[in-house]
Parts: sequence; C-alpha cells; structure tokens
Amino acid sequence: MYKRNEVVNGYTIIHKVGEGVYSNVYKCIKDNSYYAMKVYNKDNEKYEYSSAAQRENNVLMKLNNSQFFPRTYLQFINNGQIHIIQEFLNKNVEKHLETKTYGISIIKNIAIQLIHGLYYLNNCSRPIIHADLKPDNIIYHNGMVKIIDFSNSVYQDEYELDCLGIIKQFIISFYKNPEVPYLQARQYRAPEIILEIGYINKIDLWSIGCILVELFTGDMLFDTNNESDHIEMIYNLNGEDKDLWKYISPNILNKYYILDNGVYYYKKTYSISPNRTLESIIHNANTTNEDVSGFIEFLRCLFVINPMNRLSINELVHHPFITSVV
Repeated sequence: MYKRNEVVNGYTIIHKVGEGVYSNVYKCIKDNSYYAMKVYNKDNEKYEYSSAAQRENNVLMKLNNSQFFPRTYLQFINNGQIHIIQEFLNKNVEKHLETKTYGISIIKNIAIQLIHGLYYLNNCSRPIIHADLKPDNIIYHNGMVKIIDFSNSVYQDEYELDCLGIIKQFIISFYKNPEVPYLQARQYRAPEIILEIGYINKIDLWSIGCILVELFTGDMLFDTNNESDHIEMIYNLNGEDKDLWKYISPNILNKYYILDNGVYYYKKTYSISPNRTLESIIHNANTTNEDVSGFIEFLRCLFVINPMNRLSINELVHHPFITSVV
C-alpha cells in the first residue's frame, strides 16, 4: 500500500482510486502528467498474481493502437510487485450510476463503442475475450468509452471449440468433463458459464447487455448470488430455450432440470416473478417516454440464451442500433 506523496520509480502517488483481488490502482503524477499505476499484490504460493499481471500487460500492449482501451506506457517491478503504468482515466459508469442513469442517446453511443471495442478484440491476431465486463470496468468521459482491466482476460484459442463442441485442448482427456474457466462477475455472467456448457466465445456480449440495461434502469439486471434464481431470472427475461439441455452435462442437468417425456425442463422455484420480462423492465424505467423499441430489439440479440444461436460480434457490428446515427 502506497501513501500520498510517496515516489515510486519517479511517479508521485496522489491517492488510491481502486482495488481488486489482484491489485490496487493509484492516481499518480510525473512530469506534470497524470497516470494510473496498477500495482499487483505479491505472489501467493501459486503465483496467480504475477501471472495475471503478465497476462494483462501482454494483452494491453496489443491494444495500444485502439481508442477503446487505455494507453499502456510501462511495466516495472518494485519491492517484488509488478507495476503497470497507464493513462489516467476519469470515473467509470458505476460511479455515475450512484447519482443518475443514462438516456437512450448516450446508451446508444456507449453501446456502439463497446461493440466496436469487442470487434477489435475479436479481430486481433489472437482473438481476446475480456471475460470481466461490468460497469466499473467501463470508463465513459467526454463521449469516449474505454474498456479497462484485462486481468481476467483469456485468448479465445485457449478455450476454442471444435464443431462437436469439445474444447480442443482437452480432447486427449475426453473421458472427463471439459474444464470451464471461472469467468465473469456473477451478476454479469452468461448462461453458458453458469450452466458450464464450455462455449465462451460470446460471453462478453451477454455482459454488455446486462450493462446497458443497468445504465438505463440504474439497477443490476440479475442482482442475485443464487445460481438457481439467476437461471430462473434469465428464463423469465427471455423464455426458456427448450434445446439448451442438449449442450449441458448430466451433473448440471440433474441439478437444475427435470426430465419429462424425453425432454428436460428447468425446475422453476417461482421465487422470481415470471412477469419480470425484458420489456417490462425497460418500460418501467422509461420515465421520460423515450423511444426504446430499437434498444429492446438490440438487447434481444445480446440476450440469446443458447450461445450457438447468439449473433457474433462480426454480425452485431452491423446491427441497425450500432450503425444508425446517434
């Protein structure tokens, strides 16, 4: 933990601006310019922190030429801790939501930039999945979006599926269930992660949908820590996907589903209101009577429960909500 006015490698600490599992972030100054200094915690016995830092720095250096991500300047080690120096960015959208929500025109502008940011990630020489999109990892300032914090990001080819839905790197151990990484903040987690389907290529798109709804309503779309309730909320939002069970392993099916006449159905608890649909959520929050029809239609493309049927980022970048004038 650094204190105010402490000097680290020529950077003077101003104050701490954020903290997470792996690191702390400080606002600092050098040569009359402000920077963000991300300081990774010292290694635990599994070296998880240094590997996260190296992974993030490796990803960030690939993104320095894009406007949608923070500029990264330097990495160094001080007192056994990895430090990453980036451009300093103002408050994230989570801070904004503490006082007010966003209107459709601003949400549309944010959505356009988020989708183009993911398009850039998807079209890198090694496509990248952010895997932790949430409001505090989205900076919006002066009309510009920056996607931050790649400490949980993965390369798509690390978990790429073949046409049969088998994770390639685990083909040699096909007698075991494929290992699915622990990804995404719980409330922004895609159904394919909750249900351990093993297909992660489009999980960031689901998270963007959750974020955009929250920007409009001011409330988390899936504000629960209970996975059963979470799945039920997802089905109430969209309607149950009757074919999804075919992609789910037996242990997950037995936990959440019931077999009836050869078809699996989700075991509803009815602890969540079945009237909580996407349309009702958006319309109830639309206190200024904005035209939300295009917004809802775009969200429907993000909230497709079966990831195999969800539009790809290369398709979504051409969606009318993204291509039409703000």
